[in-house]
Amino acid sequence: MCELQEIRYVHHMAHPKYPNVLEVGSSCAADMEEDVSAAKKREKTLAKRAVWGRGWKQRLGGGLYKVFGGCVVEVYMRDQRWTVTILTAKETIQKEKEFHRAKDSFEAMVDAQLYAFDYIYPLKVEPYS
Repeated sequence: MCELQEIRYVHHMAHPKYPNVLEVGSSCAADMEEDVSAAKKREKTLAKRAVWGRGWKQRLGGGLYKVFGGCVVEVYMRDQRWTVTILTAKETIQKEKEFHRAKDSFEAMVDAQLYAFDYIYPLKVEPYS
């Protein structure tokens, strides 16, 4: 917006009375929505997503795994495409650990990794009214 500062994490801001989506930094996003804490929370989520690709370990049987956000995430090839499974560390009422396998498969490994990130840290944005 002001084009005075280099932006590391871009916030996409939209308004029903303005036809374009603006790409701004956290300071401008906080000013535009009049909520500094929301912009900081979004920035923290973006920062976590930026480092999500680091620290994956190789499994003996193939594939990669990472412990993140209280979960064990595994990405691996199946039928020439990447898939992901997530085992949560929390136990359910039945004293079993929660297990999730992506219904979709992915052409690129990074897409499978980002699917897992989005599953563990869903983006919670309140719609503008």
